[in-house]
Amino acid sequence: MAIYGFPDAHALDPQQQQKADRPIILVRPAEGEPWVGVFYGGGYDYPAAAHGLLIGWPDEVSFCVVYAGGATVVRADAPHEAFEIETFPITGVLVAPAQGLVVFADFTSFTAYGRTGLKWRAEVATDEATLSHVEDDALVGGGFVAGSNQPVRVDLATGKLAD
Repeated sequence: MAIYGFPDAHALDPQQQQKADRPIILVRPAEGEPWVGVFYGGGYDYPAAAHGLLIGWPDEVSFCVVYAGGATVVRADAPHEAFEIETFPITGVLVAPAQGLVVFADFTSFTAYGRTGLKWRAEVATDEATLSHVEDDALVGGGFVAGSNQPVRVDLATGKLAD
């Protein structure tokens, strides 16, 4: 069985015992051979960093592993088709299935990905950006803005801040 190390999908020696303090996932795709992924993650162990999430991706053939402030998306049936989420450190994740989006937060922004990749990025705060929930077609969250914590609403289709 093939073993790959992520985020760059490099082949690992199957004769070596794989040890990691990161997620190790056995993948059995609907089509193709099973394989094992060792996910080394972002390496950011600050308490605010998102840890230990496995998310089904909007394309319905890929998945996302979030660990230690980083995230990697991998096609289950083609492990060499992988990419890292362009947000670091990831401090929060919110899945919006009706909109086909996965939204990631860092300290100051929200970044949304859909079936085909990056959709938008919105700078929402000067610090402590947090994701809360989806309400209608808006992402609701908060952040430290102009000296205090403020509510934040972002249009999920465009990434524009709502008034």
